[in-house]
Amino acid sequence: MASLGQQPLRVALLGVLSQDKGARAVSECLRALRASGGNVEVVLIGFVPDEDAHAMRGTSLNATGSYAPEELPVHLARVRPHVVWFPAVWPETYSYTLSEAMAAGLPVLAPDIGAFSERLSNRRWSWQVPWDLPAQQFPAVFGAIADQLRGGEWRGPVAAGFASRPEVEGRYPVQAMADFYDGAYQAPWRAAVAPTASPSRV
Repeated sequence: MASLGQQPLRVALLGVLSQDKGARAVSECLRALRASGGNVEVVLIGFVPDEDAHAMRGTSLNATGSYAPEELPVHLARVRPHVVWFPAVWPETYSYTLSEAMAAGLPVLAPDIGAFSERLSNRRWSWQVPWDLPAQQFPAVFGAIADQLRGGEWRGPVAAGFASRPEVEGRYPVQAMADFYDGAYQAPWRAAVAPTASPSRV
């Protein structure tokens, strides 16, 4: 884990930043950070697909470009992020890049949906925020993470009104339940869409 000191908080995004991976959320967050004067640097280790590039116009997002899977550790060592952010707005079933961030021992910020919720529920130096957290709240979220990193004390939740999970490190329980994917797995975003609407990928 890179030492923060008084330098800007370095936030890494991993992989392909498409709409379902949170391109719009990242764009809005970058604009909110610029407006707030937040001391945060965001680097995309990966790329934005051409069809989603319009969402990032005017944000000055730094990106490394595409990479082979075996090259990711090299990029992480070069960027030396203080935290890896997963801004996905669609439930993931596993997330290879999350595995890489965890294997590297990096702090993680992720939404409270899908595989992120399950795999990070008992991991220290990880934070989960509501998947639909307004962009205007992210400067405060990153500020709270920076404070915890500088103080060397993980204190859990960084978003107002979001309850913490048990502080048990190193165990990743799997819940067995009927129709998990269509039920609890998708529940957070299902509650936010109209009953007749179905999510679509952009």
